[in-house]
Amino acid sequence: MVRVHAINSLEAVGGEVARAAVGKARELVSRQDAPTYERGYDVRAANHLIEMYE
Repeated sequence: MVRVHAINSLEAVGGEVARAAVGKARELVSRQDAPTYERGYDVRAANHLIEMYE
């Protein structure tokens, strides 16, 4: 799964790399639950990536 720092790095790189990660971000959002959040996955960052590159 994509972690917060990875999502933020993808956003900084932008372009094709970020677009390629949108699928993984969608997967993260679809599997969102309390344990996912507790492991350090940030759904807000994933949602932002989806909004920016969809």
